[in-house]
Amino acid sequence: MTIVSFHEQSLGWNTVIQSSRRMEQVIHGYERFELVLAQYANANVLPFDERAAVEFQRIKAMNLRVGTMDLRIAAITVASGKTLLTRNTRDFGRIVGLKLDDWTKSP
Repeated sequence: MTIVSFHEQSLGWNTVIQSSRRMEQVIHGYERFELVLAQYANANVLPFDERAAVEFQRIKAMNLRVGTMDLRIAAITVASGKTLLTRNTRDFGRIVGLKLDDWTKSP
């Protein structure tokens, strides 16, 4: 897991909470936020560090039509020498040097 993935999920649930009109929606948003926190608290979270920043700049220079958060996730993955588990092989597959595995196709 990457710190960027945590960032994305946190932003998503924060948006749910902020835009909620009913208290049930607020409660649901905080319950999901709590699950995300627990999941990441027990995981090895890969950082966006100097090595990842260098990879990010390299990948960004390719001028790919891939979102910034995905480029950051890819940069962390390449910098750490890991394989990215994703179902989004269309976008991530454009990135030279990124090892991918489509988790939806695994046995």
